[in-house]
Amino acid sequence: MLLPASQRFDPAPPAARAPLRATARALSDPALIALYVIGGCSSGALMAVFNTLGFRLADAPFHLALASASLVFLVYPVGTLSSTVFGRLTDRFGRRTVMPLGCVLAVGGALLTLPATLPTVILGLALLVGGFSAVHGVASGWVPARAFAGGASTAQAASLYLFTYYLGSSVFGSLAGRVWSDAAWPGVVGLAAILLCVACTPALRLRRTPALS
Repeated sequence: MLLPASQRFDPAPPAARAPLRATARALSDPALIALYVIGGCSSGALMAVFNTLGFRLADAPFHLALASASLVFLVYPVGTLSSTVFGRLTDRFGRRTVMPLGCVLAVGGALLTLPATLPTVILGLALLVGGFSAVHGVASGWVPARAFAGGASTAQAASLYLFTYYLGSSVFGSLAGRVWSDAAWPGVVGLAAILLCVACTPALRLRRTPALS
């Protein structure tokens, strides 16, 4: 016998469906998906460069010892300064304007490491780190804000961003070793530049994405 509608079993009562809808929005909102892609590609570009940087500096024409080559990693604090500067720029001009600028800065930094002069390489690495920090800082802060405004799960959105961030750094950081073997430093820089350009594409599209109240 068919029960009345009021007595039928609902496998997903309203209290249970709400979290499911919030999770679904974290997986379907185009702006959030764009931010996940940006995080994965930008982190992949940074790891591709730094995972093979030691080979580059130990090779001709630098021939640096391991201890000397390790000093180049002191450019990392530039990221802290960049996050502060771009944070202020974001407050003034907005995320949609600042994020593409970070991508452009990172691409320029990667390309600047191509000349075989150590000061140029160090400057390029500093710009790469600075641009990446700007992109990651804006994207990681934008994800929970967008999720909250759109009724998505902020925890799920933040987790998905971190998942793609570490997935990108792991996959492309490992791939860079093969690229180095096949195409040396120009190949690694090309991989990083492509990834950053891929990240810049959704960053530009976000400029046209309507904001959520």
